[in-house]
Amino acid sequence: MKNSLSALLVSILFLSACTEHEPVSRNSSAQTTGSSVTVTASTEEHTPPEIVSEELYDTKPISDAYLNGDPSGLDEIQSAILSKAKEIIDETITENMSDYDKELAIHDWLVWNVTYDKEDLNAIAAPSEHNRDPYGVLFEGSSICTGYAVTFCMFMDMLGIPCRTIHSTAHRGNEHAWNMVCFDGNWYHVDVTWDDPTPDKTNRLVKHEYFNVTDSVMREEHEWDTGEAPSADSYEYCFIVKSCKELDSFDELPSYIDELIQKKSRDGSFRVKGAVIEEKAGETVFTNGIQKDSSKLTRAISDALSQADKNRSKTITIKVSQADGEKYLLISGISA
Repeated sequence: MKNSLSALLVSILFLSACTEHEPVSRNSSAQTTGSSVTVTASTEEHTPPEIVSEELYDTKPISDAYLNGDPSGLDEIQSAILSKAKEIIDETITENMSDYDKELAIHDWLVWNVTYDKEDLNAIAAPSEHNRDPYGVLFEGSSICTGYAVTFCMFMDMLGIPCRTIHSTAHRGNEHAWNMVCFDGNWYHVDVTWDDPTPDKTNRLVKHEYFNVTDSVMREEHEWDTGEAPSADSYEYCFIVKSCKELDSFDELPSYIDELIQKKSRDGSFRVKGAVIEEKAGETVFTNGIQKDSSKLTRAISDALSQADKNRSKTITIKVSQADGEKYLLISGISA
């Protein structure tokens, strides 16, 4: 009875972490394991912490089979993963896409189609045996962070985009994993798990808070030994820069929001020709249908959104962000 009660308490404690919390600062250390980098991380619990000690699932045989067209060396599970991955690539990737667009398409597919496996943290329930590998992601639609990360990396390998998996362990043995991708010699962080909030919601839009971000952004809620991973200090392929829409006037803002919804995206960035952004980076200028002050910028945004769907504008937050010395208006919280 005592053991059963202890297990129940552990289960309750784990499941209480399923909602978002404030960032927690934690100590870090690092070591290299295979082709991945094992580090200690500080992770805001956008998704629950995990307790895992085994090595990451090796997807190289699968991506190699895709690239050389020879699947003869794969086992039954690997063959199934390869077949499903090819199907997804055929559905989501087109020849005219840039590598960045391909990466974005795979990221969004994973966030849209996969749910975080909370059963892995339940001391009573039985989690999926495949929640740490691409089979669980592609066939069961359920995974934990290591499954998200190795599957994302597998797709990047198939598409010829340099990628690596950062495999981390927070204090108390809590595991986390994310990826880094390389474009034009510069590396960027991608955390698909943290872009897929828990609990999942039907028809929710995809967020890109941790899509191609720099070390400085990642350090706000993660910790790792920079000597064990490449530096990421370029903004060229950051989401805030690549997604930026240049508007001729604020009157185009409602149409831009509709465009993001069509793309199933709950966030994006924009600038308006001739508009001067005097606000500081990180400052919120519009949220929950209310302009934050009486500046020209916030009045223009408020006036433009007053013409849009009233209910939709109540969910939107717009804040000033800065990348490589340039200011952008980052819009988030969009709902369909």
